[in-house]
Amino acid sequence: MPAFGLDIGSSSIKLIELTGNKKQPKLTAFGLAVNPVGNVDTDNEQELVQIAQAIKKLTTDAGVKQRRVVVGLPESKVYTRVVEMPTLSESELASAINWEAEQYIPIPIAEVQLDYRILSQPQAIGSNKMRVFLVAAPVAVVNRMVKILELANLELEALETEMLGVARAMTQQQNNAQLLVHLGARTTDIGIVQGETVVFTRSISTGGMALTRALAADLGLEVASAEQYKRTYGLDKNQLQGKVRTSLLGVFSSLVSEFKKAQHFYASTYSGGIRRLILSGGGAYLPEVTSTLASELGVEVVIGDPFAALNLTPQQRQRLGGIGAVFTVAVGMALREM
Repeated sequence: MPAFGLDIGSSSIKLIELTGNKKQPKLTAFGLAVNPVGNVDTDNEQELVQIAQAIKKLTTDAGVKQRRVVVGLPESKVYTRVVEMPTLSESELASAINWEAEQYIPIPIAEVQLDYRILSQPQAIGSNKMRVFLVAAPVAVVNRMVKILELANLELEALETEMLGVARAMTQQQNNAQLLVHLGARTTDIGIVQGETVVFTRSISTGGMALTRALAADLGLEVASAEQYKRTYGLDKNQLQGKVRTSLLGVFSSLVSEFKKAQHFYASTYSGGIRRLILSGGGAYLPEVTSTLASELGVEVVIGDPFAALNLTPQQRQRLGGIGAVFTVAVGMALREM
């Protein structure tokens, strides 16, 4: 049965359909369309209909057969936390998790849907502590996603945070700790994974649009022109006397600071350090972003390829046009069903 993954971003909508199995997944359909609203955080009925219509058209144009879909929840709209608890049995943990979550979630527990995953658990109950990854999604956010899908004539298979999808798509067959950075239009999401297990997440309300606006203001450009300058020259110090780079660094440096904090968190909490950063999202293709980050953070920086483990035809590779990392969340959602 095909597996269908959907990423409803603020600037674009991405979808992936896979067949086969986890060891040999095959890409059968993919598509990319502009989000006509430019936002997903809306309760305006007309805007929800517009988003749904765009999804409906995209699924038809891409030739998607599956109607049940796994959708990524924006990391900025959910609450995640790794907590340490006394070592408990499964039944004890299920009873205690709501009380534990109340300490970290800033809204009433009755207003969220809660999920959790055990990251580490000592052999003997009562010895040391267990680590648990908490995820709490506001009911209002979940209901909004469900409504969009209903309007698009799709059925919800599952909801999952975007970073879990990024981790699944980018870290297959990797065992070392890695820093994942998903550079989106409105937000930048950070994750740290050990193998394929997420142990840290953070969402920052700064993304590609903030970089564009900073460039437009600094150089006196229209937003559309600033976007083109950003995509063409990026952080390249050898282009236009480095003026674009200098303008972008004001915002970009604040992101680098957050990446350093994530590095420090991991080094102070776990043994060993992070030696590799994997970029995804549209911002991964900002010129010279990998070399700038490598210099600032002292780690290897690569643009991830979520299609690396997929069986693609040469025609599919060509159609993707060298922007595969844009589909990372959608690929991760589809792989969940493999």
